Amino acid sequence: MTLIKVCPTCFRGYPDVSLNYCIDDGSELSEPLTVPTGADEQEVQTAIRIPGVSTGTVEPPRRKTRNEYKKETDPFIDASVRKHKSLAFHVNSGNEHCVEIVGRENQGSLWVRPRPRKNDYRLQTTGQAQRLDKYIEELCGPSVGSAKPQVYQHWYVSAANLEKVMDRFATLI
Repeated sequence: MTLIKVCPTCFRGYPDVSLNYCIDDGSELSEPLTVPTGADEQEVQTAIRIPGVSTGTVEPPRRKTRNEYKKETDPFIDASVRKHKSLAFHVNSGNEHCVEIVGRENQGSLWVRPRPRKNDYRLQTTGQAQRLDKYIEELCGPSVGSAKPQVYQHWYVSAANLEKVMDRFATLI
């Protein structure tokens, strides 16, 4: 018997149970699972049917997940953030850019996803950045998404309005 942790997003198995996050997409790994080893490997795949999980040295082929595709930085978001020394960002899965105030990471973010076919951006606020919601509504109109305030609200914004929101976000220090 062997212990492994599994990524709930890409289903990759990790025999190193000291890992807490997936190397491919950053998702939090499951609690350790006990699986048979060696000759019983085929039974593991049949019994729990998790694609890509293998306790042996060869991983079965699997379909690419969206997290495995190249993550690209949007040049407009990059330029808008670089104007402010107080802001930083990283790109998550699906080319979603997380913009945060330096030194206040995980306290509030702007989540920005480019929409090239629509030539605009999807914008969502979390934490302290939600203080900008009324300002964003003044610029862009009512939010789209949940009717409940601050739950899955988002806006579709032009590049010009996104730049104004980032300028205001930088002043929240």
